[in-house]
Amino acid sequence: MQRINQLIGHYRTFISLLLALVILALAKPTLSSIAWGLPFVIIGELIRTWSAGSINKEYEKLTTWGPYSYTRNPLYIGNFLLGLGFVFMGNQWVTILIFFIVFFLIYRATILDEEKTLIKVFGATFTEYKREVPRFFPRFSPYRKGEQNFDWKRVVKHREYNAWMGILAVLVLFCIKLLY
Repeated sequence: MQRINQLIGHYRTFISLLLALVILALAKPTLSSIAWGLPFVIIGELIRTWSAGSINKEYEKLTTWGPYSYTRNPLYIGNFLLGLGFVFMGNQWVTILIFFIVFFLIYRATILDEEKTLIKVFGATFTEYKREVPRFFPRFSPYRKGEQNFDWKRVVKHREYNAWMGILAVLVLFCIKLLY
């Protein structure tokens, strides 16, 4: 099972792109569906940007500040909201079921695999953090005051601008589908 989780985690971007193509191919957007989905997309990407500007991916120190003080996986919450927004925009409710199933399979595997790595790297520090901060659904108060702050250099380093450009491209495609 661990090997399957690793494979799913490794290919999650490819799988997500395939899902996006399915959603786009089935989409029958309306002005109303785009209006309903757009706030989810924007909020999702804002959470992703905040997360990208806060995370230390070099395993020097466990990231427990910023959005990581509310949930252990804010990037994935951002992905969830973003994907849900696109599903709403596509206006084909069968894709909601597909989205939930694929999202669950991808991120369950990814999170479990990442947690094993974090336990190995950070040991008791991660165990305490894991005990205090929920895996997915955020807590209402921060875990602790942050040791570091948001940094736009991290956002650029993690190439979050690609996500913003991808969002714009998908919005253009939805608008084209709306017109034709």
